[in-house]
Amino acid sequence: MNDKNTNADYGVWARSGSTSGPELQLAQLVRSLAGRDKGQLYLVVAMDGARVLVADGRDRGVGKPKKKNRRHLQLSYKVAADLKDKAASGKVTDEEIREAINKLAGENAKEGM
Repeated sequence: MNDKNTNADYGVWARSGSTSGPELQLAQLVRSLAGRDKGQLYLVVAMDGARVLVADGRDRGVGKPKKKNRRHLQLSYKVAADLKDKAASGKVTDEEIREAINKLAGENAKEGM
């Protein structure tokens, strides 16, 4: 089987399509697996049925989040717990999202990502 995510550390990232991986939740770090933004890191800011609204605080801010199909996202086990309530109420800022992504991605790099 040819896995398109061969460079991923599955201790930090769940395999796409895996049923035993993390549950999708607000303020979770995710990686795009498909589209022009493949490989881009985002934070989940809202969930809308089969679609997930994600933002990176730069190109895609909370004012205009990107809609992604859940199947096109690789889920991380990392969640910005301090932003979870803010994301639920819609009061998270782009700066907070950028800081959270940098912090969580930095933790992933330390763990062998």
